[in-house]
Amino acid sequence: MRPRRSSAFMSLGLALALATPLHAGGPLPVEEIVARYEPAVSALELTGTVEAADVVPLAFKSAGRIVSINVDVGDRVKEGDVIAELDPTQAHAALGAASAQSAAATAQLTQAQSVYDRLSGLVERGATTRASLENAEQELMAARASVDEAEAQLAKARQALADMTLRATVTGIVTQRSGEPGQVAAAGQTLVTLAREGAREAQFYVPPVPELDAMIGRKIKVRSLEDGSETFEAEISEIAPLVNSSTATISLRARIDDKDRPLALGTPISSRLEMASEQLVSLPSSALVTHLGKPAVWVIHPESRRAEIRNVEIARFTSDGVQISKGLEEGELVAGAGSYLIYPGREVVAVEAKP
Repeated sequence: MRPRRSSAFMSLGLALALATPLHAGGPLPVEEIVARYEPAVSALELTGTVEAADVVPLAFKSAGRIVSINVDVGDRVKEGDVIAELDPTQAHAALGAASAQSAAATAQLTQAQSVYDRLSGLVERGATTRASLENAEQELMAARASVDEAEAQLAKARQALADMTLRATVTGIVTQRSGEPGQVAAAGQTLVTLAREGAREAQFYVPPVPELDAMIGRKIKVRSLEDGSETFEAEISEIAPLVNSSTATISLRARIDDKDRPLALGTPISSRLEMASEQLVSLPSSALVTHLGKPAVWVIHPESRRAEIRNVEIARFTSDGVQISKGLEEGELVAGAGSYLIYPGREVVAVEAKP
């Protein structure tokens, strides 16, 4: 019986030891953090490519069958260079008809002018009636109108023939070609796209975070991934208002200042975009506990040195802690390391204070 009695006394002693209040050992040493609301800075690592700041589409003004295309993607062209040509057969026929009509109208005008001049002399000598002169004048005015109309048609036919040849309107590089010889091109259909020589832009696709709305005009550093030591200044010039449904990103473009060191189109680049958001309190992970199933922290009263539980709202988690948006007052003391040992009313002592 003695062994059983000894075992019972040992179990009772262990239970009494576990039930002993923790505050019996004095104030609990904990880390203290001063709550400071500061702008939370987040960063986006961007990767993208260099694109032309200005893109010029080239298209024929009239429909027709393509007989030649003189450029391909990557070719550099100068303003006025011939890009492509349409079959000019119909245009030549129309020009011939317009030329003949113009010649006939000019001959008719010459004849009408001669009749008018002759009748004018006869009227002065009283050899004919003024009614005849008035009829001749009307014929002359009609002939002049016919000449004007014929000249307009002739100019239109000449322009139509000139439009059979597509020329570069700017100096640049061909970035896209969407036609082939033998193909029938519609009027206004883009055949070749040129990247205007000069300004370049960085094209990025980024997550749709609210802080981006205030980034227009922001200066960033752009680094070429082909040569990691080469960096360029850039200014954010465009942020798309709509999210791409397939990628869940938005387009961000930044104009690159590279006048002395032009970047080639398609060069892979990277950048870093830092954004300041709302005022938040940054705390280490050790400060976060739960209360009634919600996130909370222990707040230390500076005079009594007693701790009370306080529910808080978490804005985001970081790699080294948590950022609090609501629940704390500026300058309050928050328990960090050691907070998991605190209970309501527990007296604590600071082992280290961190701002």
